[in-house]
Amino acid sequence: MKKWQATILVLVMTMMLQAAGTAAEKLYCTDKVKGYAEGSFVVMEGDDVNLRQRPETGNVIRVLSRHTLLRVLDREQDWYKVLADGTEGYVYAPFTEACRKDMLTEEDFALGYLSLNNKFVLEKFEQSMGKCLSSEKKDGRYYYTFANLVAGVHKRTKNIVYYRISDPRFITMRGISVGDDSARAIGQYGTPDTVVYGDGSVCYEYFFCDQKDDTYRFAIEISPAGIVQAMIIERLK
Repeated sequence: MKKWQATILVLVMTMMLQAAGTAAEKLYCTDKVKGYAEGSFVVMEGDDVNLRQRPETGNVIRVLSRHTLLRVLDREQDWYKVLADGTEGYVYAPFTEACRKDMLTEEDFALGYLSLNNKFVLEKFEQSMGKCLSSEKKDGRYYYTFANLVAGVHKRTKNIVYYRISDPRFITMRGISVGDDSARAIGQYGTPDTVVYGDGSVCYEYFFCDQKDDTYRFAIEISPAGIVQAMIIERLK
């Protein structure tokens, strides 16, 4: 096994232990990892495909774009029963394809001028992000909440190790921003490592290593309507 693959597996297991006890359903999309529920996923190959209430003649729930990630629940002849961002329906199976992996780099997840690993200075943050609304200490970090951003700061080093962005002005290197549809976002990054189905949203998680073999998590939170509502980038190790 390659070093980066081993790192990802260790990382996912760490995340599994951190997530233990939560009500959300977390599924590993690609390689089976002990202790994870392995999901069956496909990606939309066709564009503007109907998600229906029933096969063939059912009412159209919504229209799916190319690259939409679907969790397969069942199959009825040429139709898949699927979850699309948490919405259940049916799609025509020949319009789908197998999931793929993508090689990710640190540059893929740059969020505007915000960078991980910099020292956190509250006064400078408030100059650009507005007044800090609240702060809390949790799991060895300090979390500072602003109107459209949460910043996590390492307790000892004071370096920024976590961002959660809900502001559409911040985009990644691949051009994804809050407000985009899920198919565009997921399609840009390939199949996620895990999918977490929670109450009212779905979170797609990707894990990668930078040139120094530091490990990172990138996540895209999707609303039930299939819209990107937040992006997360986090240094894990």
